[in-house]
Amino acid sequence: MTHQEGKKIMKTWKKIVHEVSLISLFLGGGLATWVYSQGVLTDLQNQNKSELDYVKKEVDNFNKIDIKSSSYNVLIQSSEVNKATLSYYQKIKNTIDTTVKDGQLTINDNNSKLDSTSKKHINFFELKDLISLSSAIDQEVRKQTIIITLPKKQTIDFLKVDLATGNLDLSHSTVRQVDINLNMGNLNFNKMIVSNLKANLDVGSVDSDNTLFTNADLSIAMGEYSGNNLIFNGHNKLDVTTGEVEIALKDYTINVQADSHSGEVDVTNNLKNSKDNTLTITSDLGNMTVE
Repeated sequence: MTHQEGKKIMKTWKKIVHEVSLISLFLGGGLATWVYSQGVLTDLQNQNKSELDYVKKEVDNFNKIDIKSSSYNVLIQSSEVNKATLSYYQKIKNTIDTTVKDGQLTINDNNSKLDSTSKKHINFFELKDLISLSSAIDQEVRKQTIIITLPKKQTIDFLKVDLATGNLDLSHSTVRQVDINLNMGNLNFNKMIVSNLKANLDVGSVDSDNTLFTNADLSIAMGEYSGNNLIFNGHNKLDVTTGEVEIALKDYTINVQADSHSGEVDVTNNLKNSKDNTLTITSDLGNMTVE
């Protein structure tokens, strides 16, 4: 086993342990009581395939996307297709709304189970209920993914995503302006070109690979940021309140300012001064590595 392979394995295990800890901590507090009181556990455990409807369809042309979901993961990717397609499972009694109007694709899952405006009575629960809830969410919610497949070379002018519980994966696409809010879930970039990014994560980690960022502003309250083979153009900000930052650059022509109030900071000496490209990283608790 090479040193690089060993490092990658250790990083993977470290990320798994970290995410399990975050979920346990978050679910152990008010959110677990809240989610359980809404009957999500019962809903997930009792749901069967006969209650689900699989949808796959082509949609009219669009260059803007607006997604709001309380329980779905979202994957946006490109492929050898002539028209953009949508695919997902939906509850027969609670369908997903999808519309294209004035060049904008709008998706809303209409699920009120995790709606923060709900005022239902909160029931207390035992540890076994928490364990069952975590297991049910892991097994069932991960299956709930809205997939948007774009034709290759299509550019999205504006992307807005608001997820209560779910991951957002962006792959092999170009987006000119992005507004992302994730309450609990991970954000993944793979071979992306992303400009004017504004992203906020309450609980969740960000993983970026082979991606070009221009003028990115990303904030993580509780979670890690890891990136490999990255380019940062323009002025970029990364704030991680609690969590570690590990970045491997592809282009070293950038000024990096890194500050952790409680953690070690290690920045490569290979950086070249740039008046145009900057990356500012701040953290209250966590180590930082830029190489």
